[in-house]
Amino acid sequence: MTHATDPSPSPDSRFHHGPGPRSSALLTDMYELTMLDAALRDGTAHRACAFEVFTRRLPNERRYGVVAGTARVLRAVRDFVFTPEQLAELDFLSPEALEYLRDFRFRGRIDGYREGELYFPHSPILTV
Repeated sequence: MTHATDPSPSPDSRFHHGPGPRSSALLTDMYELTMLDAALRDGTAHRACAFEVFTRRLPNERRYGVVAGTARVLRAVRDFVFTPEQLAELDFLSPEALEYLRDFRFRGRIDGYREGELYFPHSPILTV
């Protein structure tokens, strides 16, 4: 599977926090936001990087898993936006970080197994 996300928020997203676009952004924790702030200050936020989603182990007696839920993950990534109301609550961030988050839309690439395919422990299910 290769998927480039459409940056337009989905009206059917399950993540909604008040008026405005539905968003998965508030699933981000404070640690991740403060790390973004630091990366913006030192210039590393704009470097190309890759992240992998994988499972470390499977239940006993299982040698493989079956991929499920990729559509939900892709929707959550596509719908990751902060509303002005949400940004107002993030007063611990620098003005630069708030501006970055105000304009952020994922425009990267996600590769991985297709829904229903088998995977093995320690193999990346998704690469972002």
